[in-house]
Formats: sequence, structure tokens, C-alpha cells
Amino acid sequence: MELFVGLDFPGDVKQELERIQSSLLFFDPSGAYEPIENYHLTLHYIGELSNADAIIERLMQINCKPFKLSLHELGLFDIAGGNVVWVNVREEPCLHDLQGKINRKLADMSTSKEQYSFAPHISLAYNCSLNISDVFSFCPVSSLSFEVSHFYLYEVKYLPEGLRFRKLNDFKLKG
Repeated sequence: MELFVGLDFPGDVKQELERIQSSLLFFDPSGAYEPIENYHLTLHYIGELSNADAIIERLMQINCKPFKLSLHELGLFDIAGGNVVWVNVREEPCLHDLQGKINRKLADMSTSKEQYSFAPHISLAYNCSLNISDVFSFCPVSSLSFEVSHFYLYEVKYLPEGLRFRKLNDFKLKG
């Protein structure tokens, strides 16, 4: 099973992300838009493992206090063969602290050897037109604030309608 660790969002944040995505879709219907149930912020990509028990055991040991995040702005990553349109969050040291703790706990268990610098974002669309960033000013991001009190272990499911992410376990922040 393919696994990653990430954050989920409350309903009002998902609605805001969906509103932004609808605006983007109006300007560029050619992109591949992420379904609302897939919205997440990846903290650590694990890769393929046959069993999640050891991962869950390690993640249960993480101590980190709940904290607040806020949506910030639209952006674009170029990737091999296309791009990713995303919304990021305002810089928050507690988010980087949580992500660092997860990385250290899982360093020897991840099957992915690719190293990425942590750029916290929520992917909204893939492979949009090359000039999609020209319409970002017409898709304002409300700086909604929300509390992060849990993180999750997700499984990637390959379905006929596309990838879907299923929560396998919930980890409450404490500390």
C-alpha cells in the first residue's frame, strides 16, 4: 500500500478551497482538478509498504501541541510533464516542527529516497494551461484560520475515477 502523512481541513476551509478551484475551472477547464475529498497538506511521503503497523506505532509517539494555520495564496509548481496549482499556508514554525518530528520518526522507514524541501501547500489542480497564473488575481484566497489538532496516515487508492486518499489512522496533537 502507498502511504503518506498529512493534514485534513475543517469544512469551511474545504469550501474556500473549492470556491478557489471553481474560479480556476472557469478560466481553465482543461486542467485535472483535485476532488474535494482529496484536499490535504502532505507532511511526509512514505511510499509503498506492505504493513502500516510500525508506522502507526512511531507516529503515536509524536508530541506536538495543537496550532493554528491560515490559508495564504495561490501558486504554481512546474513538474515533469505539467504543473500543479496550489494554495499555500502562512509560515508557521509549529507546522515545520511537526513535519520535522514526523520526518525523524520515519526516516528509516520511507521507501521514497527522493528528498524534497518542505513547501506546505494544498494541491487544487494539475496540468493547467501554461498561462493559468495570469488569472490568479481573479481567484483571491481568503486567509481563513483553522486549528490543527490532528494529523493522519493516508493510503493512496487507485480507482477508475482517479486517485483517492483514505485515512488509515488519526493522531491527536498533544504536548
